Amino acid sequence: MNLVALLIGLGPLIGWGLFPTIASKFGGKPVNQIIGATVGTLIFAFVFFISTGHGFPTGMDLFFALLSGAGWSFGQIMTFKAFEYVGSSRAMPVTTAFQLLGASLWGVFALGNWPGVTNKIIGFLALVVILIGAWMTVWSEHPEATNKNLLRKAIVILIIGEIGYWLYSAAPQATDIGGKAAFLPQAIGMVIVAVIYGLMKKTALLNSHVSKAIATIGHYDLLTVNDAGMPIPNDDRRIDLAVTKELPKFIDVLETVLSEMKIQKIYLAEEIKTNNATQLKQIKALIDDDVEIEFIPHSEMKAYLSHPLNKGNIRTGEITPFSNIILESNVTF
Repeated sequence: MNLVALLIGLGPLIGWGLFPTIASKFGGKPVNQIIGATVGTLIFAFVFFISTGHGFPTGMDLFFALLSGAGWSFGQIMTFKAFEYVGSSRAMPVTTAFQLLGASLWGVFALGNWPGVTNKIIGFLALVVILIGAWMTVWSEHPEATNKNLLRKAIVILIIGEIGYWLYSAAPQATDIGGKAAFLPQAIGMVIVAVIYGLMKKTALLNSHVSKAIATIGHYDLLTVNDAGMPIPNDDRRIDLAVTKELPKFIDVLETVLSEMKIQKIYLAEEIKTNNATQLKQIKALIDDDVEIEFIPHSEMKAYLSHPLNKGNIRTGEITPFSNIILESNVTF
């Protein structure tokens, strides 16, 4: 076996494994990350195209290269979606196993790989071992019903995404185009699908300051939503939405923020239990079952307004007591 070729082949595997972790450190929503990743790929592909002097493909070569890139973007978007349900540590082994399974079966039945009965038996046994390994990474001795449902949804999404990854690997094989010549049109296909996804991604969030704060949030970062009376510092983290009493209402702003932000924990004032039980009930109705709730004194809530991890303090028109919440960000990976 060629050692150099093996080392070169390990490069993309390492990069693919690190990609979700690195992306989560930068923060942002899946739509931001897929657009950022594909635009970055396009820039690199264009530089590569100029520096190597390869001709730009035409005809069916161009079509299948574009289709290949579009397939990758679709598969990656579906993978990002699966991350929202079960996280990258559980979704990555599953999607990797599906990709190996799809590529291998395509190679056997369409391209004639694994010639002979012995090779086929060894190959299929290896695929079974890979699938068992992927299953073991998501297996839980005492699974909760909620987690089982989320895992089931994630697996369905990953299976659909495998169609895109299959196109990514299979489409170039329908022509004689080489990998270097296909790189730029593949990157163009990636960007096209990513931009279409970005345009189709509807959001209820119109305020640019709130949107910017959410886009810069990373894992464990904080965002607060407050009533009109909270003494928010007058600094660049203050986002004042209040127009008049009860406009906008705290719960409406919170619902909109949660539609754009993945959270793992919330902090509420201990006093809300006895002084604003109705608001507490509405808050709990918006929070997923796996989100931790911690009650702290209202005085500590005020201290979090200046916390180093705090990315923004939103002021609403709410006038009911203790209608304040601290959101701790999770990742969508």
